[in-house]
Amino acid sequence: MSVGSGISASRRASLAGYLAGALALGAVAAAGITAAHATETLRLKKVVSVPNGGKITSFDISFVDPVTGFYILGDRTNKGVDVIDTATNTFQFIAGQGLFTGAVLNPNGTANNDKSGPDGVMTANRREIWAGDGDSTLKFLSLANGALLGQISTGGQARVDEMCFDPVHNIGFVANNADDPPFVTAVSARTHSIIGKIVFDGTNGTPHATNGIEQCQFNPRDSMIYLTVPEIDGPGNNSAPGGVARIDPLTSRVVATAVIPISSCSGPQGLAIGPALGGHGQMLLGCNGAVANAAPNRPTAVIDDGSQPGGGKFGDVVYTLAFQAGNDEVTFNSGDNHYYLARSGNNSFANPNPNPVRLGCPNTPGAINYGANIYLSQNMQGPSFPGTPLAGPQVLGMVNALTGMSNADTITGLFNCAAANPGPLGVGTAGVANAHGGNHSVAADPVHNQIYIPIASTAFAAGMTGICAQGGGIDANGCIAVFQTVGSDP
Repeated sequence: MSVGSGISASRRASLAGYLAGALALGAVAAAGITAAHATETLRLKKVVSVPNGGKITSFDISFVDPVTGFYILGDRTNKGVDVIDTATNTFQFIAGQGLFTGAVLNPNGTANNDKSGPDGVMTANRREIWAGDGDSTLKFLSLANGALLGQISTGGQARVDEMCFDPVHNIGFVANNADDPPFVTAVSARTHSIIGKIVFDGTNGTPHATNGIEQCQFNPRDSMIYLTVPEIDGPGNNSAPGGVARIDPLTSRVVATAVIPISSCSGPQGLAIGPALGGHGQMLLGCNGAVANAAPNRPTAVIDDGSQPGGGKFGDVVYTLAFQAGNDEVTFNSGDNHYYLARSGNNSFANPNPNPVRLGCPNTPGAINYGANIYLSQNMQGPSFPGTPLAGPQVLGMVNALTGMSNADTITGLFNCAAANPGPLGVGTAGVANAHGGNHSVAADPVHNQIYIPIASTAFAAGMTGICAQGGGIDANGCIAVFQTVGSDP
């Protein structure tokens, strides 16, 4: 369906060029993996708790609006959107509280993410919060006081998930990732009406998405929308290559799809628009990596958006980052030129380097193999809890976008093991459940150079001191952790 935006091509180009200036870093050496040792780390600046002893156990996407100075989080536990002032890191209110489906459970007690909400969140025009819900509705909330401004149905059977906003054409793009086939809906920010729909079924120029669709971003370098597709024409388990779709917001059509080799990225989920360096317009993919035919060093990939004259083509792999898979949401902070990767699936694969290990999944606090890194590799932390090596946590990865250098991981929680067959690599213990909330969401504030990652109330075991307690909160209640970079890379 055609989108009647009423914006001329010249204005589109000029505004896009202005926005792209924030990502163009001038005469900087081309990014690449360097042998220099990374020395930057993250320090915990503050933790923000839900007031009155409230908990954060189940949540989804987070977002920072650097102009208004608000961080927002889709908080399923409290059935609303948490709003935090980024200047003071103080909790403001829960927008739309009680209007969402919340954390829906299956009959067997497991989480039903497809029906839960809120899910994807973002701001639009500095005055509205857009939030997807588990009943296929998109809700519009006031950024000033959290009141409901309206809602529309996208016509699906499951949740409205990740979303992105095109400020040039004033259009939001929201994904029904759990519907079959998955689809994207284009929504006018002026009228809150649906103006386009893209079904990812392999027709009309779309890739055939066989395992959902994921994070989307507006790219100011070319005014296009980019969307990750975890698997294309596969069996539905990410064992076939996925890719990235380029969408023209004026026509609501996929105009190109880049298929990414599974050796560089297994299951692309997260997406972050990075800087333009050395003829490459960088985009970081957050790769899942949890399949047997993924590369042994479980990489995630930085690819080219094809926007730079004389540079690479759309989808070219600029470089890969070893041992950085396991991602859901990823982000780029233009304030410190770093990528941040919420690797909640950090432990869905075993360590092939330097020494393969068989991992345990105990359910006793302080037990052996409980709470340290699965793998040790260059520029990665070693054990995170003394005396408990070789069973990895969830982590927040950090990568210098100017050099391609991986900095040390920051531990965000214990890894999650289900009561299931441990498989040939020994991950998990049959019949013993050890469930921990997935800290899979991350957002960056480029104004104050703050990194926000929500920590589930179940992220750490009793008897351990987790991130929330380190910042003066209560681990059993969960929190939103605020980090800043310390040190300087070569």
